[in-house]
Amino acid sequence: MERSNPMPRFRDLAHAPHWGRTGPCNAITDVPGLRVGHRTLAGGGLNTGVTAIVPAAGNLYAAKLPAAAEVVNGFGKSAGLVQLAELGMLETPILLTNTLAVGTCMNALIRRALAETPASGAASRLSTRSCANATMRPCPTSAPWP
Repeated sequence: MERSNPMPRFRDLAHAPHWGRTGPCNAITDVPGLRVGHRTLAGGGLNTGVTAIVPAAGNLYAAKLPAAAEVVNGFGKSAGLVQLAELGMLETPILLTNTLAVGTCMNALIRRALAETPASGAASRLSTRSCANATMRPCPTSAPWP
């Protein structure tokens, strides 16, 4: 993909992370097992969407993944980042959406975790003694990123 921005990439300045190499498409989807989906709703005065990042197959609440978060720009309303920073475990897919849809996305992720967790075990614990930590961040939608 040709970049329209003449600024060099971070890795071009010899600051590449030591833990990996760029994949064949230089994209998040180069990560084995990771899936990305997107849905856009446009028309009738509506222009919104959501991107889902599913880091692994299966029930993420039952098989939590180690994770971390870094807030670079505190603008917008996020959900789940404090618990993610405290416990270091990812329990749901990650959703990227607009600020006004964060609550709806959080509700959908928690419902998904409840539906995927069998009633014989973790579901009863999930609904009475615990809570699925839904993780999402708003993305700027007013203008394209540079």
